[in-house]
Amino acid sequence: MRIPIDRESKEPLYVQVRDALRTLIIDGTLAPGSELPASRILARTLDVNRGTVTLAYDELVTLGYLYRHVGRGTFVSARIPDAPKKDSPAPTRQRLRWEEKLAFDPHALRDPILVEVARLAAQPGVVSFAGGHPDPVLFPLDDFRKALNAALKEDGRKLLGYGGNRGSPEFVELLRRILIDRGIAAQPDELLVVNGSQQGIDLVARLLVGPGDTVVVEDPSYHGALAVFRALGARLVGVPVDEEGLDVGALERLLERERPKLLYTMPSFQNPTGVRLSLARRKKLVALAARHDLPILEDDFKGDMGYEGEELPPLRALAEGRDVIYAGTFSKMLFPGIRLGWLVAPAPLVQRLSLAKANVDLSSSLIFQAAMLRFAKGTRLARHAERVRAEYRKRRDALLAALEAEMPRGTTWTRPVGGFSLTVRVPVDAAELLPRAAERGVVYSPGRVFSVSGDANILRLSFGGLRVEQVKEGVKRLAMAVKEARVAPLRAAAAPV
Repeated sequence: MRIPIDRESKEPLYVQVRDALRTLIIDGTLAPGSELPASRILARTLDVNRGTVTLAYDELVTLGYLYRHVGRGTFVSARIPDAPKKDSPAPTRQRLRWEEKLAFDPHALRDPILVEVARLAAQPGVVSFAGGHPDPVLFPLDDFRKALNAALKEDGRKLLGYGGNRGSPEFVELLRRILIDRGIAAQPDELLVVNGSQQGIDLVARLLVGPGDTVVVEDPSYHGALAVFRALGARLVGVPVDEEGLDVGALERLLERERPKLLYTMPSFQNPTGVRLSLARRKKLVALAARHDLPILEDDFKGDMGYEGEELPPLRALAEGRDVIYAGTFSKMLFPGIRLGWLVAPAPLVQRLSLAKANVDLSSSLIFQAAMLRFAKGTRLARHAERVRAEYRKRRDALLAALEAEMPRGTTWTRPVGGFSLTVRVPVDAAELLPRAAERGVVYSPGRVFSVSGDANILRLSFGGLRVEQVKEGVKRLAMAVKEARVAPLRAAAAPV
């Protein structure tokens, strides 16, 4: 057999190895049960880094083409996902072929590299920049426990039953007060309580986006939103992001030739870059969207997590409610586990969104809404917000200082003014660098997970869940991996096996 490697291709080496092996498996050249060469041997034969082969093997295991036998090696699976129909056993009454009935395969929407990142992050001693999550150490457990117990004591029987699908009136009123502080005046019929901003994105997409519709997104963008749009069969078009956020000039040029159904954007502390859309661009974006009748889904998932500069008005506030759907959440400032978020939209759209939500889960948790209502009374929420912003800023500052001190020349990064993450541009393929970095004891999220254009040279570092000492050590390890990759590059060559 032969595995061709194209030295000039923009496709990462591990992808080339993975796809070549998959082809050999599907066409029967590698028969079920066949043992593959050890990763070290195949890497030497192909003249590539061992991590390249390891990553290709890992993805094929995840996709079901290979399996590992501890202590023996890696083998071709007995049942191949893409095996020709004639080789497949006929369905029986006792066993339905569910894979043939799926409208789409959820595995196709979860990049296998995310599975590999999670596996590597779980290894002992690894510093993981991969998860964009708040630090559980900072959760205000005692105060929230008191609020939860008070809610149960006062009205537990009612709160543990079903609720209205729009949210409890008292909690909606709390959200209205919070939104007024952000410059958004929303009437109760313009608010919908949802199970986190992810559900909000999903509900909006279900109503507005169909197969083949064009959705404009920032490039790079939040991978969870990209997966939602792809699941609906949308065509994604990316607009670049720079230090001022979304390039509105590039969007304007795009709208001269495209008629998108929706624009999805994160103006405040964009994920994964951490940059903030400037006020001038916010105003221009709102005017541009109005001129082109382009609905905007504004994801303000970290709008209360700014570390410097004045707070900028949301797009919804600047648009005075026109054409902007606003999504928010308590997940980053407080607890991801309570799954409380909200949508603000024109009342007729909220009515349809609430019906769509009712079809999915009937309603959001009444007990958590009641507990949040009590937790937010007085100054507890404001004091907690001030505390966590100060702590996360220390971690952000430590990360920026460590990157400046450790990373080799030719490496650049974004400077977040809020949120939990930034992106680093490295002089090698970030996905292929991952196994080498993991050997050094550090992992991250490769940028291809977030990129619409397939940018292979960026990676995301999320610092929210790491202490300052871990941040510094993780950057040292990452810098060593990048320097090693530059000295001994991940080479490409055509070689027989």
